[in-house]
Amino acid sequence: MKFTILIVTYHPIWDKLKLTLDSVLRQTFTDYEIVVSDDGSEDNCFDRITEYFKEKQFTRYRLVEHAKNQGTVKNLLDGVEHSSGKYIRDFGPGDLFYHAHTLQRVYDFMEGSGCEACFGLMRGYCVQEDGAIRYTDFPHPFDIEAYRRADGERIQKNLVLYRDNASGAATCYTKAFFAEYLKRIEGTVKYTEDILQILAGLDNRAFHSFPDYLVWYEADTGVSTKKKSSFAELLAQDVERFYEMVQREYGGNKYVKKQRRVLGLYKIRNLYLRTFLRIFVNPDAVRYLMEHRRQLKQGAYRPEHEEPGFMDDREFIEHKE
Repeated sequence: MKFTILIVTYHPIWDKLKLTLDSVLRQTFTDYEIVVSDDGSEDNCFDRITEYFKEKQFTRYRLVEHAKNQGTVKNLLDGVEHSSGKYIRDFGPGDLFYHAHTLQRVYDFMEGSGCEACFGLMRGYCVQEDGAIRYTDFPHPFDIEAYRRADGERIQKNLVLYRDNASGAATCYTKAFFAEYLKRIEGTVKYTEDILQILAGLDNRAFHSFPDYLVWYEADTGVSTKKKSSFAELLAQDVERFYEMVQREYGGNKYVKKQRRVLGLYKIRNLYLRTFLRIFVNPDAVRYLMEHRRQLKQGAYRPEHEEPGFMDDREFIEHKE
């Protein structure tokens, strides 16, 4: 099997999960399996998933069930361990491939470059109450040119000092690479799985930049402010524990040494205040932010192929075959 499409769920909404599955089954590249790993939901939708695949006459799938919630990292790791593909692309319900040729292009890119991990561009969407769709772009990582130039030193610096990683929603890995780094952070990190990119950067195993849109990312899902605040606290705890681990394991690295001076700022929950204050500790942050602005103005986040995707197609959105 060449690819595993890993879908990790927790209290999934069926309409969103179906949208993700629809985007997978419409791929022109067909040498893949689907693994759905659920993190202890009361209703994991497995009955609906099974019926959906039966209707589609699709048999290359596995459903991984957990009795209790264990967090994103362990849920991903269990899904990876149940997969058989050489490469893995993971989704959450509501996120989907950009268009029907995406998986073929990603496979060709990874095979051609021989890379262990890559990230693509992503477009955000939000379905309004009246059915209209609001679109947004996500210019991540901030210094995308460092990846396109394969500048490992610059990538490592950006990752350690600014946590300038690619969005985990737009990444692909070899199974071996993904399993290795998930195991490295298991027990330390519970939810922020994309932070593993910092370890990879410190090991000089940089991600490659896939030059096209890879995913549609569902943005602004309407989670309550209280829930967002509570989850933000859990994510902050993940980051704090992770950097303690980095200090132990990579304490001799020059960027890790420098990062030690700004660790206290992560206790400040307000992102804008934290960013402002860190400028006084690390003035180079100004150059980094200005460089991002330059890349943004010069169109560094435009895809190689300018073309519509699934969420530009009203027929697809309405789940019509």
